[in-house]
Amino acid sequence: MKALTTIFIVLPFMAFAQLNLQVISHKGDPILLGEVNRAGMEAAPFGDWFRTAYEAYQVDRAALADAHLEGVDLLVFMGTWCEDSQRELPPFLQNPRPPRLP
Repeated sequence: MKALTTIFIVLPFMAFAQLNLQVISHKGDPILLGEVNRAGMEAAPFGDWFRTAYEAYQVDRAALADAHLEGVDLLVFMGTWCEDSQRELPPFLQNPRPPRLP
């Protein structure tokens, strides 16, 4: 019985170990769940909004010249269904020193 309990506790968390896990939301829309990399965001159906926002943004390199990001780790939480995430994340990744993604 103990082994069975362990399986039920561990299995739900194993789903999040998969990179770029695409699932269907309760509204019937595809979303990415868990850890995601850039390739996952560029894949269909997310690639349309990702590439559009990424290509439209012009990096202000002068403003970033004084940024002291060495040794700073960023953990980004976003939702592929969220319009704010769709607008803000692609330009954020254009930083000449982008955050490390898996």
